[in-house]
Amino acid sequence: KAADRFEVADINGDGKNDIIVSEEMYPGLEPEASVFVYTNPGNPNLEKWERKSLVTTWSVNNLDAADLDNDGDIDIVTCEHKGTDYRRLIFENDGKGNFTISSPDKGHESHLGTQLFDLDSDGDLDMVSIAWDNYKYLHVWRNDAIKQEFTWKHLSTKTGEIPQTAGGKQQTSCLTADIDKDGTAEIFITDRSVVPSVIMYKLVNGKFEKFTIDNDPLRIEAGNAVFDIDGDGDLDIVFPGESQSNQIWWWENPYPVYDGKPWIRRTIKNSGSTKHHDLMTGDFDGDGKTELVFWNQGGNLLAIAEVPADPKTAKEWDWKPIYTYTSDSEMEPVIGLENYPSFRGINEHEGLAKADIDGDGLIDIVGGGRWFKYKGDGNFEPNMIEAGYIFTRCAAGQLIEGGRPEIIMSAGDGYGPMNLYQWVEKYDDWQKKWTGTGTWVKTPIIETLYDGHSIDIIDFNGDGHLDIFSAEMKLNASNPGAIRILLGDGKGNFKTHIVHNDIGCHEGKIIDIDGDGDYDIVSKPYNWDAPRLDVFINTTR
Repeated sequence: KAADRFEVADINGDGKNDIIVSEEMYPGLEPEASVFVYTNPGNPNLEKWERKSLVTTWSVNNLDAADLDNDGDIDIVTCEHKGTDYRRLIFENDGKGNFTISSPDKGHESHLGTQLFDLDSDGDLDMVSIAWDNYKYLHVWRNDAIKQEFTWKHLSTKTGEIPQTAGGKQQTSCLTADIDKDGTAEIFITDRSVVPSVIMYKLVNGKFEKFTIDNDPLRIEAGNAVFDIDGDGDLDIVFPGESQSNQIWWWENPYPVYDGKPWIRRTIKNSGSTKHHDLMTGDFDGDGKTELVFWNQGGNLLAIAEVPADPKTAKEWDWKPIYTYTSDSEMEPVIGLENYPSFRGINEHEGLAKADIDGDGLIDIVGGGRWFKYKGDGNFEPNMIEAGYIFTRCAAGQLIEGGRPEIIMSAGDGYGPMNLYQWVEKYDDWQKKWTGTGTWVKTPIIETLYDGHSIDIIDFNGDGHLDIFSAEMKLNASNPGAIRILLGDGKGNFKTHIVHNDIGCHEGKIIDIDGDGDYDIVSKPYNWDAPRLDVFINTTR
């Protein structure tokens, strides 16, 4: 017999890496192979490590170690390659290096390839193995460690519970807000390829009714905002123009009369360059007034606009760049050039979020791999987060409680990870003090998302810890698509709940649609199976 497979992990929770070994028997006719754990003594001068035998059985030349039951410690798994039963063996750790052995399955010969991976993106680790003697076989075991404790009622235009959208296949934007003050959110959908270009869905007596907001053709881009622009006490809506338009528009809410007539549209921006993918509102300069911030990709800039004294008569708002960039060159993207679509421009910036990053009481701007601090006199200072991940969706919130808010980034158009960025302050060993400066340390949360164009941070389950809403676009129907909620524990750890594992969701929203106090989900595709709209009503009790 011989030591065949090795894994390195902290088995007993002392912060030191231990070694796990599984043995192979050849020709494997006797059950004399073992799985051992060698405990790290913590002293490099000690040659002898304590060895502990976990099991002696038939040849077990495959091995992996990871947290199978999501309890924070490392478990071990192996499968028998020889013998009569071909058992799958799981060694459940109590966190102190003591193991309980179980055999949840048998009859599947395994060789070398036993690996743990979250295959179904539900937040727990599944198992894959390959055979040798029966070499045609690949074995997969699904782990159901995480209980799917939430239930949903799925409504759709495809099944008739929601009236059909405008009929086009370029549904660019989705906005949700309670514009009629009835305690339930309305849904606005845009399409740049047909008329009406903007429609609204409103719950009336428990059923969705559709209203036309704008019946003119408009080249509307992804992104939107909602706030009281004209100061009359109700919420107005904003949508931006795309690569064929240099305009941004706002629509006056006709509250309380919703008679099916189109809303009055007015102009915010009518000059400069085209394309405004992403915009948001907030008081970013501390003057007590709401500003509108937007990317203008055609002009290679981030801009801020002030609401004019009389927005109903203004032909254009005062706006100015607060950050500019060039399109000559860029740092190689985190996900590689090959994993972005060809329509992405060199050094193109996207994504907007807001949070008080440095704790000075002002809301800061996050986007394009940076955060922007207001310095006074209308000037903003860019601060780097991730130079190679600037064409992203982003969100900000206190996912790790204490310290600065964390930043989440994922590729909205492309193939790459969802990363969490935590600010870690630098300590000056020479002067023995904290410097007030730091590094944004990256931790992947999801290894791969395909066009993860929907993202938000909310406390979904009401446990006091922030969670992440994420969904994939399923662009052109060729990519995987899932809607997920990553349930946080306030320490940067997440358990994944899958709402739907095969749907296209572009600019999805998580908000209370039916007014019962919990979060529902609005899922709008861009072109996958369009025209289409889906709503997932949270029925968890």
